[in-house]
Amino acid sequence: FSNLEGGKTYWVKELEAPRGFLLSDAVFKRNIDSDEPIEYILYNDDFYVSIQGHKIDENEVGIGGAEIGIFIKESDDLSYYVKNNALYVATTSDDGYFKFDSLARGTYIIKELSPPLGYKLNNIRYEIIVANKDDITVNTIEADGSVVDSRRYTTPAKIASIDIKIENKPVIVTGTKVDLNKDPLA
Repeated sequence: FSNLEGGKTYWVKELEAPRGFLLSDAVFKRNIDSDEPIEYILYNDDFYVSIQGHKIDENEVGIGGAEIGIFIKESDDLSYYVKNNALYVATTSDDGYFKFDSLARGTYIIKELSPPLGYKLNNIRYEIIVANKDDITVNTIEADGSVVDSRRYTTPAKIASIDIKIENKPVIVTGTKVDLNKDPLA
């Protein structure tokens, strides 16, 4: 700070912590009576969140091969959340699991980018709000923007882990079998 008026008392407090760190609650009180520089050192604790997801079918069986993206929330417009804008992209394992590690404080969106072969794309997105190490909210948001579920998690751990499930419906192909003359087969 510069140009502070001498002979007055000032308080210094951190208003916003760096990304991935907890806000310091330290407050420094100082009477300014000279032009000498004053140095304050603030220490911030870091914390991270891991989010594990499970890609499942309608029978809750894990499905491999889906691409899942995590994004720093930039927009409510679903068209923003494409692979090129993703912070990270994970492909679900054979049993349907994926994980994003080392996420700091912030608001994230998790969305399926590419469904497994034979399944429809799931357009539900999950808004993950990491407010603090013990204050994490997961909102389930439909394609039209409506919130259909909201869950708040509290954990005293330095590394929190949140689980979400993303369900997929199979693609159902219907039609009529025909012979070479395009006559229906019995």
